[in-house]
Amino acid sequence: MEIEHNYEFFEAIDGSKLQNFTDYIDQHKCFQDLGRLLTAGEVGCWLSHKEIWEEMVAKNIEEACILEDDVLLDNNFNTILNQFSALITEKSILYYLQKNSVSNNEAFLPLSRLPHSKNYSLGIYKWPGFGTQGYIINLSAVEQILAKINLFSKPVDNFLIHIWNHKVPIMNLSPTIVCPVDRGSELDPDRNEAIININLYHKSSICLMRISRKLRYFFWFLHQYGIIKLILLTTCKKPVKLHNFIKS
Repeated sequence: MEIEHNYEFFEAIDGSKLQNFTDYIDQHKCFQDLGRLLTAGEVGCWLSHKEIWEEMVAKNIEEACILEDDVLLDNNFNTILNQFSALITEKSILYYLQKNSVSNNEAFLPLSRLPHSKNYSLGIYKWPGFGTQGYIINLSAVEQILAKINLFSKPVDNFLIHIWNHKVPIMNLSPTIVCPVDRGSELDPDRNEAIININLYHKSSICLMRISRKLRYFFWFLHQYGIIKLILLTTCKKPVKLHNFIKS
């Protein structure tokens, strides 16, 4: 499918070709968060996205849709992307156009309709998905995120979905219009190799860290949207029907 918008290809940064990719890593925090160091591929992914964000700042680009080059796009991609222009705001915001999840039927809480659309909504998933295959981000959000970045201690998708890292609100589009190619992440083999030698102490630390993240996510959601919506989100096992929740 042809994209009906101006676009530019960015050459991804190959972390394995960096002379000292560990110079970009906060090693202590890496072991705290992951029980391992980031791989060269993860550092390259980080630097690739960071380079695009810096380009947005340098050229004063108000909003950009960032896509990986191997994704599948929905037939309605161009139409839906045009409708996001009505949502441009000076406030920081990041919109995910894809969802990586174990279940495609995971609970989704719609919070608003996409302008001029009855079938698409913006909201929150019960558990935020991983991946950076497709998202829209505005300049204010980019500046806010860049201000929080020094050394890397977790993969870029992990950093973005944990909102407390950068305080930029995140919304998901449902149904999604960007589909990751189902072939697994190219970073997975390196991740698996890096995690083999984790000892019991690190495994326990990672388990506690994951529990902490889930609690922080729920407390953030409670602060943002209130107790009723939090209960809806945590108790639903399937997507909440849009017409049952949002008044036209």
